[in-house]
Amino acid sequence: MYQQGVGIKAIARNLSLSKNTVKKYLREMELISSTLEEDACRTDIDSTSNEEHADECKSRLEILQSYFPDYGDLLKQPGMTLQVLWLRYKEVHKDGYEYSQFCHHYQKYNVTRQAVMHFEHEYGDRLYLDFAGKKVPYVEPGTGEIIECEFFVAVQGGSQETYARASLSQQKADFIECVQDALFYYGGVPKVLIPDNLKSAVTKASRYDPTLNEDFLSMANHYQCTVMPARSLKPRDKSLVERHVAILYTRVFTRLHGRTFFSLNELNEAISKYVEEHNNMLFQGKEYSRRILFNTYDKEALSPLPATRFELKDFVFATVMKNCHVQYRVDKHYYSVPYRYIGEKVKVAAGVSTVEIYHKNTRIALHARDRRPYK
Repeated sequence: MYQQGVGIKAIARNLSLSKNTVKKYLREMELISSTLEEDACRTDIDSTSNEEHADECKSRLEILQSYFPDYGDLLKQPGMTLQVLWLRYKEVHKDGYEYSQFCHHYQKYNVTRQAVMHFEHEYGDRLYLDFAGKKVPYVEPGTGEIIECEFFVAVQGGSQETYARASLSQQKADFIECVQDALFYYGGVPKVLIPDNLKSAVTKASRYDPTLNEDFLSMANHYQCTVMPARSLKPRDKSLVERHVAILYTRVFTRLHGRTFFSLNELNEAISKYVEEHNNMLFQGKEYSRRILFNTYDKEALSPLPATRFELKDFVFATVMKNCHVQYRVDKHYYSVPYRYIGEKVKVAAGVSTVEIYHKNTRIALHARDRRPYK
């Protein structure tokens, strides 16, 4: 029926089957037909010993395989799929393999090369975030106290360009600051941020619908990107960043060992120097580095940064008093609002430099933050 021009929808209706079932059988028929074609070609070669036919079958596969080495990099580009590559192949080779056999030979090619096909990282698509298990110290000059710092790592999925820095903790404020520093280091914003399931990013972990930390989500909204946390107990979701943490243990931690630093800034300057060397180091057996890939592909694929950095805010609720003011309890300072909101519940959002007041998600007042109490 399909060969006679009958559509998939009509076939499904006549046979009382779903469209997906019809599509499944058509794919299997296409695969069988292509396999029979190759078997017939091989049988003909065996029976007639015709070297011309053998060369024809062999060259057909060799032509297809000659494209495969470039497909790995091409598939990292946004919007690129095997189907697009097959259409390009068929435009040049009208008698080439059909789509099912095309995919079969490409998958077989990757297996023989021991390639891991679980993730095809597109340039500018994902930024992986994680903290290392080991810490880096500095000495407080005044007291001699050793301050153990967290080691934050961010890795671009496509180029593997790496950013790393020391942080005082994994708490929300420090984590958000680390992520923002990474975005400004790259000079752009990826489509997706992929953090681990730490509390600063994920309030409640779930395989299908995790609950994100409200402030971390607000930061992602400010930079207009998506947050997709790695799934619990699924290490391959963040295998790229974990592999780079292991690499940085060798290329950064070993070189910090034995050195004494007297401030967080001094420690981060040393880390930055070694990470730059890591990014400029050529891949083994390749003529390009992470930095070359980033400047060539990732940089232009990233979205532009907003004009200002995200400002982490403290949210509290208050009731508008009869004098048309609300008190921000942390500073014990009073801020005015329009008189018509007297007696209403409002939300006060206090940032580093500003205080915003909202009523039912509508901003009704904006003030410069004043930390003088009872003013």
